[in-house]
Amino acid sequence: MSVVLEVSGLTVGYRVQGRWWPALEDVSWRLESGQTVALVGESGSGKTTAAHAIVGLLAHNAQIKAGRIRIGQRDLTGCSERALSRIRGWRIGFVPQDPGQSLNPSQRIGRQVVEARRLHGLTSRGQTRQTAIDLLAAVGLDQPERLVDRYPHQLSGGQRQRVLIASAVSCDPDLVVADEPTSALDVTVQKIVLDHLAERSRSLGAAVLLITHDLGLAADRADHVIVLRAGRVVEAGPSAAVLGSPAEPYTRQLAAASPSLNSRRLRPRVGPRADSTSPAAGPLVEAIGLVKDFRSQRRDPPLRALDQVSFTVWPGRTTALVGASGSGKTTAARAVMRLTALDAGTIRLRGRDVTQLPRAEWGQFRRSIQMIYQNPLSSLDPRSTVAELVEAPLRAFKIGQPADRRRRVAALLDAVALPGQLAGWRPVELSGGQCQRVAIARALAPEPAVLVLDEPVSALDVSVQDQILRLLVDLQAESGVGFLFISHDLAVVRQIGDQVWVLSAGRVVESGPAQTVLRHPQHPYTRELLDAIPGARRQVEA
Repeated sequence: MSVVLEVSGLTVGYRVQGRWWPALEDVSWRLESGQTVALVGESGSGKTTAAHAIVGLLAHNAQIKAGRIRIGQRDLTGCSERALSRIRGWRIGFVPQDPGQSLNPSQRIGRQVVEARRLHGLTSRGQTRQTAIDLLAAVGLDQPERLVDRYPHQLSGGQRQRVLIASAVSCDPDLVVADEPTSALDVTVQKIVLDHLAERSRSLGAAVLLITHDLGLAADRADHVIVLRAGRVVEAGPSAAVLGSPAEPYTRQLAAASPSLNSRRLRPRVGPRADSTSPAAGPLVEAIGLVKDFRSQRRDPPLRALDQVSFTVWPGRTTALVGASGSGKTTAARAVMRLTALDAGTIRLRGRDVTQLPRAEWGQFRRSIQMIYQNPLSSLDPRSTVAELVEAPLRAFKIGQPADRRRRVAALLDAVALPGQLAGWRPVELSGGQCQRVAIARALAPEPAVLVLDEPVSALDVSVQDQILRLLVDLQAESGVGFLFISHDLAVVRQIGDQVWVLSAGRVVESGPAQTVLRHPQHPYTRELLDAIPGARRQVEA
């Protein structure tokens, strides 16, 4: 096999406020044709910096201080931007992590997915539409002939991510650099997409550099694994050896934090409130027969996103809605928040039908139920400080005087284990895990009865994910808040869920206690979800 990528002695850093911050220090590895190498490590380890250095997309304040990056015989570290633009797409395909920031909102999907082929002269204007349809179909998108005419906002997050993957492989590049390419995808779609990348690698001799925080994914998909910590390689070798029998304590720590279906349910480190899970208190949320149709501007038939969906959220307990992308779980969560109008059905909050709530009572409803989103950074106002963000609900609901609010903010930051000195920082200065802690503190500020958590840890690395899940379990035990937990990661649900409702095409196909449903699934669709989890049934080293 020929060497496609060779990284030798790479040192990269960032200049921030006059200071030099190293991100990668003397990093080296090789990637051969047909091979998949995974870069793993927690947030801040240098994984994404390595990806951006290879594709020539480092930030303006970044600098390659030393080392070489070779594609074949070409040294990229000395290339001009014009030369790099000829290499990107043609020799290197890049799949960024966040589809929301990587697709042009004003251009149709079909045009964007073939843009690289058009720029490199591989597709004529007359072939654009059919080529786009073929590329979208190849990454598992249904009805690609309809999707080519849509804009990014008309697609789900999982669909947008597959568009990015289709675009990255459109020119059959020698190397695909995939930065968390499936973190927004459910496990069944993830399998389709990664199977496609693996088949391309085998048939064309292409190499794949997979940047991921999912150690199960790395174990299943990578030939070799490189473990980064604070910009340095701490362990590297065949994936079975590195992840099956890690030699370094840091790698063992990552493996222990990685969820699987063998992981135990997390238990609170504090004693639960005596009344927090009492059935006598009654359910917090009752969703009964929810129906929601989405209609496009064209004359297409309406899409039924929810079809007679019912579930319940209890105090101090976690109800998990799981399913593939497009199953209806996020629509159900938005319906509970009254962010999506229903076509039929009832939602009761503490026995009160909120679908018929007078506008004058919306404020109290909003205070009783708060939401935590998937992407922590994009859910926070970049202009506000941490203290301002956490205090915002208190001001909005006119809770307390300024001095009371300051004390409440300090207590909330302490509750989510954020140092007080971060109060004056802004979101861009925080890590992903810190941003999500801020979002949790903000949601808890008005003392809601219910938290709706929409994929709250899918964008976080495994060690931070473990910290956030343990934090949520502790906060629930202390406050008695009920969780409606939306996730495509059944291994995470295994750690935090009490009850599980499995959705497919807008319908509930199975429900019951989490341990029963996930260990002894009855419906074929649930078994399909479980079987698609990468590394799901591996034993995690303690």
